[in-house]
Amino acid sequence: MGAHILAVDDDARMLKLCEEILQASGFRCTTVPDSREAMAAIRREQPDLVISDLEMPHKGGIEILAEIKAELPELPVMILTGHGTIESAVKAMNLGAYDYLTKPFSPDQLCLHVKRALKQKEQSAEIRNLRRELAKEKAGGEIIGNSRAMQQVFAIVERAAPTDANVLISGESGTGKEMIARAIHRQSRRNAKPFIPVDCVSLPDQLIESELFGHEKGAFTGAVDRREGLFETANGGTLFLDEITEMNIELQSKLLRVLQERQFRRVGGRELHELDIRIIAATSRDPREAIASGRLRTDLYYRLNVIPIMLPPLRERRGDVVQLVDHFLKKFREANGKQIGAVSKDAFDLLLSYPWPGNVRELQNLMERLVVLTTGDSITRDDLPDEVLHPEAATAFSSDTGSTADDQLIYLPFKDAKKQLLERFESKYLSSLLRRHNGNISSAARAAGIDRKTIYRLLDGYGIQA
Repeated sequence: MGAHILAVDDDARMLKLCEEILQASGFRCTTVPDSREAMAAIRREQPDLVISDLEMPHKGGIEILAEIKAELPELPVMILTGHGTIESAVKAMNLGAYDYLTKPFSPDQLCLHVKRALKQKEQSAEIRNLRRELAKEKAGGEIIGNSRAMQQVFAIVERAAPTDANVLISGESGTGKEMIARAIHRQSRRNAKPFIPVDCVSLPDQLIESELFGHEKGAFTGAVDRREGLFETANGGTLFLDEITEMNIELQSKLLRVLQERQFRRVGGRELHELDIRIIAATSRDPREAIASGRLRTDLYYRLNVIPIMLPPLRERRGDVVQLVDHFLKKFREANGKQIGAVSKDAFDLLLSYPWPGNVRELQNLMERLVVLTTGDSITRDDLPDEVLHPEAATAFSSDTGSTADDQLIYLPFKDAKKQLLERFESKYLSSLLRRHNGNISSAARAAGIDRKTIYRLLDGYGIQA
């Protein structure tokens, strides 16, 4: 069977005619009578060419074209139009349609236009594949995306990597910020030197300064030997500061000085050490909101944000879910010696419609679980967890005073809902913590395992009186 053509038209006779002509010429044809179902069918079927009528109820050809170009910019689209709407068809071509064909048309005319579109697609396929493979290689094979948003990210990575400019990567948890940072390092002149990741969340405030700068013997209790810090370990290479907005403000000021002077002192030391590293920072918060809330110094932001990269959440690039599912299925099938052939149509539809609050990391974990646990030769609807089967009922929110406020969170974008929930947790936790310790900041800090300055910063941010 030849190339796969997907035709969209509300006219059943026209759909039947296209299907007969195309199948007689050796093509495989999928027909979609309801334009509202076009994008779902395109995501599922992955056709080589889309033929869409221009004027249809509910959703017209121009709107379908815009959706295709937003998600799958490489997919060619041909518009069918009547003589009275040729001007609109020309507009469609200006918006990215490959060609248009006026009705009525002969079988030869349809096949000629289809073959020309497929030939053009074939000629550019090699270039696209090379770019795609290059992008995968640069990112260690795991960053996958044909969507326009991800292609823009790859383009920025390619231009930024050969330079020494600092980079600030923002995006929700699970979108692949560290993988992008590693891709930049691999393509840089520093790729023979270390790539050192630092999780600013997991390191306590009391330890992170020593971890970054190192310390001299006797600098503090327990410093029995001189120790090299991560700045020195990364010298000549790249230091990746993950969740930079969680680093305490005092240490941010010291980091800023290091970036400005390219020199540092170990904790407890006087000697200045020269530094030649590239800084890549990342945050799952909105950097502007972090500045407004006092979590990120404005001057440090501008020093880091020389090249900004914003990673889109998976729910905004659903077309990439198809490639990601296929990639992870092959990866975990080989790793676990399983013979799972595919994902069934109904299961695929559910995976495409799921909002993926955990982004690519959540999809990867789910695919590994499905491959390991599935006993049949394909993954079906019955293998999917409840949160995928019923995403509208899945909620991570709970409340002691009732569910009204939490119920409203599911109507917000994930980032906004997460921000509101985190703020409510922090405020409630701090209030309870201080009540338990009668307002004693030092005692509360020891019990919570955080620095006193962190507590003061949070109290100021939420207007809580100790």
